[in-house]
Amino acid sequence: MKTLIRNMDFSKFIQDSKIVFQSPSKGSASHRQFSFPHSNIFVHTNLHVHACYFVCISTMSPSSKGNDKPTFCGLRGKRLFDVEILFKPLRFSNGLHACTSECLNISVSVKGWLAKDKVFTMLKVRSFVEGKDEEVWIRIQNEAWKEYEDFRPDTMEDMEVWKKSPNFDSTGMFIAELDGSPVGAVNAFIDKKRKEKKGFLRGLGVVPESRKKGIGRCLAERAIESLRERGMEFVQGGVWGEGDKIAGKSLLEGMGFHSIRVFSVMRRDLENIPYNIGEHKKLKTRKMKINDDDIKLLTQLFNETFKDHFNFRPRTTEEMKYWITKKPWCDIMEYYFSYLDGKPVGYVGAGIDSKFIEFRGIKRGWIMDIGVLKLKRNRGIGTALMQHGMEFLKSKGMTDVELGVDDTNPTNAIELYKKVGFKVAYTDLAYLRKIVQS
Repeated sequence: MKTLIRNMDFSKFIQDSKIVFQSPSKGSASHRQFSFPHSNIFVHTNLHVHACYFVCISTMSPSSKGNDKPTFCGLRGKRLFDVEILFKPLRFSNGLHACTSECLNISVSVKGWLAKDKVFTMLKVRSFVEGKDEEVWIRIQNEAWKEYEDFRPDTMEDMEVWKKSPNFDSTGMFIAELDGSPVGAVNAFIDKKRKEKKGFLRGLGVVPESRKKGIGRCLAERAIESLRERGMEFVQGGVWGEGDKIAGKSLLEGMGFHSIRVFSVMRRDLENIPYNIGEHKKLKTRKMKINDDDIKLLTQLFNETFKDHFNFRPRTTEEMKYWITKKPWCDIMEYYFSYLDGKPVGYVGAGIDSKFIEFRGIKRGWIMDIGVLKLKRNRGIGTALMQHGMEFLKSKGMTDVELGVDDTNPTNAIELYKKVGFKVAYTDLAYLRKIVQS
């Protein structure tokens, strides 16, 4: 019994792509892979076999007329595939050979394990193209994340604001296409201002109808490959919200990631904001002005109050100005500075996303940021700032408030939030993996 894939033309896919064949098996199959050396062509099949990864061992010579048949072998040397190359090979400097891309046609004979009626589908992972793929990216992200509790759809307006960020870089953005239809996306992001060689796996998502086919893993692998090519030594990923958390954990842990951090998302209603709970009574507070002096002050306070925190790196005034003026998250927001003896000692920022309210019908605001200088902590300043932020949101008609916190924050901030009435709604998980340099 065998299934044939005949005369598939890959020439237009070779550049900057991965080609994947998948057999949508309904059994408990494992992903298997083999590849042509020095190309980005991959074949994935859901085969019930015990070998892990297959490597193309090419025996073609420069004088070959195209009649050689390289053998695909498993880890134990078991012959699994016959592949007939129907084009003139091209010699590489290291002695291995591959084909020219002008007329790439292959005939793959897969013996055993697969039924005759299996339908092979083709997956392509390609780079994001600026000026062309913005709507595709938004559509994928909206479909992939719509099950999450805090989701609201992104728009082209949001995309344009994101592209104006000082840190926007499309180099590591990839889109997965299944039979020509966009089904997944990922961003292998590098923060160029960060000293450590750590990249980030962001926006990894697959549309619901195309899940459980290995597409998420293919995207993650391509993202990690991109980070490796750009010199990164570690990659951080995450499982966010209460969506398909089990699947997300399984994917990352199956790829060698280990959990490094837990972040709690906390909420409370704004009906009765608590007072007389130890807040500083003599604290003076003023609203931030949108000018260079106050943006500089906010930047200084942020950098000083967060310098001991996980994943910290100093924020620039350019980044802070973008956050304050372009408002990439909340379209309504206010920042407040607190003073003791005429000197700034802390700040708080609260915001409202009108598009979220319109989409969800929930009048929820966010405490986006809060910081107190290290030498001024444990004096009730943080409590007073939280009260101020909640009062602002309540004055704008919000009925509840949300914030996020690192559970192992060195300031033990989670206890402050519990003190003012917040409770954990769900948790996010951060993962880390070392990137093996090839």
